[in-house]
Amino acid sequence: MDYNPVANIESFLDWAKDQFPKLNCGLTAVYLKHHLGTGQIIKGSYNKEHHTFLEIGDNIIDITADQFGGPKIYVGPLKLPWSRQVYQTFDT
Repeated sequence: MDYNPVANIESFLDWAKDQFPKLNCGLTAVYLKHHLGTGQIIKGSYNKEHHTFLEIGDNIIDITADQFGGPKIYVGPLKLPWSRQVYQTFDT
């Protein structure tokens, strides 16, 4: 499902706490976009894992890549291991 603007940020945050740690990359991207008032939410990947982050201009903001061994906070250009590509995984 595509992300939608946050109408009621308090109820959104309560819902996000109930989901933790599941879905938090997408939730934090929505939260950052709401507070910064700009940006595009990218449903891509980090190190070939499904991941969501915020893109503003030529830079991304990612505060959840540490779940995959990345930095706690990253602000900078979109570069590997981040990608706009969503890698498909298959169970064998």
